[in-house]
Amino acid sequence: MSSLTYPDGSPVARTYTDRGQLATVAFNNTTVDTRTYDDGGRMTGSSYNNGVSESRTYNTDNTLAGITFSGAPIEDLTYGWDANKNKTSETITGTMSGYGFTVPSSGYDDEDRLVGWNRSDSNLDQAWNLSLVGDWNSFTENASVQSRTHGPTHEILSAAGQAVQHDAKGNQTLLPTSLSPLATSLSLHWDFENKLLGADVDNDGSDDVTYQFDALGRRVARDDGTTVTVFVQSGQQTIADYVSGAVPASPTYTYVYASYIDEPVIRGGTGGLRYYHRNQQYSVIALTDGGGLIKERYAYTAYGEPTILDSSLSVLATSLSSNRYTYTGREWDEALGLYHYRARMYDSVAGRFCSRDPIGYADTMLLYSFLLKSVLGQVDPSGFFSTSDRDVSIASTCLRQQVQTLINPGTQPSPVTDPSCGMRVMELALEGELHGQSEDLMKDTFKTLIGPGLPSGIPGHVADAVVDALLDISLTGDTDVGSTTDVRDRVEGILRKKLGDHFDELERRAIDAIIDTVIDGLSVPEGCQRATFSGSGSNEESSCQMTIFASAGTTRWRSKYSITDGVCFYKCKPGNTTGSVHKTQRCCCGTSRTVTFGPISGTANNTFGGGCTDFQTNGVIK
Repeated sequence: MSSLTYPDGSPVARTYTDRGQLATVAFNNTTVDTRTYDDGGRMTGSSYNNGVSESRTYNTDNTLAGITFSGAPIEDLTYGWDANKNKTSETITGTMSGYGFTVPSSGYDDEDRLVGWNRSDSNLDQAWNLSLVGDWNSFTENASVQSRTHGPTHEILSAAGQAVQHDAKGNQTLLPTSLSPLATSLSLHWDFENKLLGADVDNDGSDDVTYQFDALGRRVARDDGTTVTVFVQSGQQTIADYVSGAVPASPTYTYVYASYIDEPVIRGGTGGLRYYHRNQQYSVIALTDGGGLIKERYAYTAYGEPTILDSSLSVLATSLSSNRYTYTGREWDEALGLYHYRARMYDSVAGRFCSRDPIGYADTMLLYSFLLKSVLGQVDPSGFFSTSDRDVSIASTCLRQQVQTLINPGTQPSPVTDPSCGMRVMELALEGELHGQSEDLMKDTFKTLIGPGLPSGIPGHVADAVVDALLDISLTGDTDVGSTTDVRDRVEGILRKKLGDHFDELERRAIDAIIDTVIDGLSVPEGCQRATFSGSGSNEESSCQMTIFASAGTTRWRSKYSITDGVCFYKCKPGNTTGSVHKTQRCCCGTSRTVTFGPISGTANNTFGGGCTDFQTNGVIK
C-alpha cells in the first residue's frame, strides 16, 4: 500500500525500492522511517526521524546475527543459533543485560521443541516436560514444579491441582490462579464464533471488560466499564483508537506500520509521538519519544510474559505510556493479562491459546498450541499459524509462481520441494503476512514482463502509472475490450486520471510500447505444443473464451475468459508475404469443451478434454 488517509485526515505514505521493499514511511507529510537493504534483500538499517536508528547484521545462513542501536541508549542485541536454526541465545549489552537469555545444550528436544530456558541474570530458569503432542506435562520455574493434566482433545483439565473449565466448543471459561497472569482466577465468556465477548476479572459474576467484533471478525470495540474504546481497522491492522462518540478529528491514538503486519513504527496522539523499537521476533523492547528519549522498556520470558520498565529500569505494574503492542508485536490486554492474537486470545502463563485452532488439525494435533516449534524465533500474527523466515520464503516463491502462471498458464515453474508450499501461501494470506504485498508482487511481475518494451527515457512514475492502469483493468476482471485500440483507450483514460495535466506524448509512447510488449508476450510459452495457421486476408477466430483478430501488418486482441474454464494464448504476426498471417496457438482448459475455428473454409470443430492440447486444423483464411 502506497498511501492511506486516516479518519482524522492524517496522511500516511510509503515508498518502495525497485525490488518492492519498503524504503520510507511518512506520517503527516514527514518521513519517520527510512530503510536500507543489502543485495540479498535483507534489511540492514532503519532510521527514525527522532534520531534513533538501528543496524542489522546476518550470518551466512541468513539468520540474524545482531541489532545495534544508536541515538538512544537502547541496548544492542546479539543472537546465537544452532544447526537447525533454533535460537540459542539473546545477549543484551548494557543495563538490560540481565534480561537476555540462553538455551542450555539440552534445551531443545529431538523435534526442536524448547525444553529449557535460562535468563542471563540467573534469576529465572524455566524447563518443560512435553508429551509427544506437545502438552506441558509439567512446567518447572526456579525449581518449582507445576504438573498439568489434559483431556482427550488436549485441553488442560488441571494445573497445580486447580481445575480449568471449558465450554462445549473447547473455549476456556475459567482460568485458575495457576494459569492466570492475574492474582485471581479469570472467567471468560465467548460468542458462537469463539470470539471473546467478556471477562470477569474480580469474580463478582459480571463481566468487567467486554468486546465487540465486526462481520470480518476484527475486534472493533472494548468496554472496561469506564471507557468504551473504538478501534478503527485497515485490513487487519488497528490504525486508530477513539473514545466512543469522539469526532474523527480527535483520535486518542493513531498507529503507523512498516511492512510486517505487526510492526508499528510510530504512534501519534495523546502524550505525543512514540517510536517503537523491536528485537528479532518483532517484540517491542523500547519506546522513544519525538526527541529520542526512552520512555519505557520491555522484556519477556520464553513464552512472552512481559516485564515493563521505565527509563531508569524500575519495574512498572502497568504501562505509563498506555502501550499495548509488546510481545511479537501483538496487543497486551493488561486488565486480563492476555494477548489478543486476532483469531484467538493467548495466555503467556499457560503457554497456549485459550481456544481451539479455528482451522482444526491443519498443522498439529494440539489445537491450543502456540508456536509449535522455535517459540523463541517465530511469530503468529493471526492466531492460526506460526510463521518463520523459511515459511515466508517458501510462500513468497509459491506466490510468485502462481502469479506467473496466472499471467501465462503455459509456464511450468519448477516445483517447490516443500509439500506445504500452497498451504503456506494460504496461511500467510490468512495471517495478513501478505497484506499489501500481493499488489506489489503483481506490479513487480508486470514490470518484469513489460520492461523490455519501455522506450528509453520513460520516467519511473509513468511506467508505474501504466502498470497501475493495467492492474486496474486486470484485477477488476473487466477485460472485455475489442482490440489494442480499446486497451489503449482504457489505459489512457485511467492514466489521465492518475497523471492529470502531466499526461503528454511521452506517456502515450509509453502506453503504445507497453501494450505492444504485453501483446507480444501473449505467445506460446517455450516447450508448449504449437499449431500453425497461414493464409491471406483477414480473419476472426475464436477458441475457449478468447477471441483473436489478426490481419496483415496489425495485431488486435480481445480477452474474455474464466480461469477455471480455460485460457488460450496466441501470438499473431505478419507473414513474409503481403497479406499472410501466421499464428501459433496453445489451449489449456480445465474441462472438456468444443473449440470452433472460423470463419475458415471448411470450419473445423475440435473437442478435447481438460489439460493442454494443440490443434492442427488448417484452412484458408477468408
